[in-house]
Amino acid sequence: MFVWSNRKVRETMPDPLPPLSWDLWREHILPFLTESFFGVSRKSAHFDEIAGLDRVQGRVYFNLNAMVAVPLLGPLVGKVLGKVDARAGVVVGELIEAGVLTPRRLSGSPATRGLFHIGTALRGLPRSLRVLWPIQCRRNLEAAAREVCARPPVDEISNDELLEELGLWSSPSAGAMREGMDMLTGALITFMQAERPFEP
Repeated sequence: MFVWSNRKVRETMPDPLPPLSWDLWREHILPFLTESFFGVSRKSAHFDEIAGLDRVQGRVYFNLNAMVAVPLLGPLVGKVLGKVDARAGVVVGELIEAGVLTPRRLSGSPATRGLFHIGTALRGLPRSLRVLWPIQCRRNLEAAAREVCARPPVDEISNDELLEELGLWSSPSAGAMREGMDMLTGALITFMQAERPFEP
């Protein structure tokens, strides 16, 4: 049984996504999110199993079974969600404790899955270390934002250029902005550690 949730998505995207919008999510945004937050490359055989978003009845939903199957981070999903949305964290924790929400089974042999977990951790290490230099990360983000803002308005470019613009998020021009997303993970971990001395 799969557990789906559109918490924190339904408020920003309440309507069904038309095909073009979903293609943009599927081809550019979803691979980026899966690689940035979970360390799973689009080229990985496990990408489709770990990618935690899909379209259900036209709307974007999180596949929670995929999220709790993520190497290393899966067991922390309930706590992380709780920092973003307290109620969601409680519900996910209850579903896990009741055995309703279980990790999606990954394909392959135990040895293959073990190598996948190790590879995912090693790939994510360089990105995680970037947060140790927050000022430089901020400067990179600011420079990238200026570069993107300097691009010509979309109503002044050709149709071919417009199609290229749809892939901006996965292009080299947005590289620093993508790397900046790692700062969110670092900030959340720092926040969670800072809270521990004050926990009852």
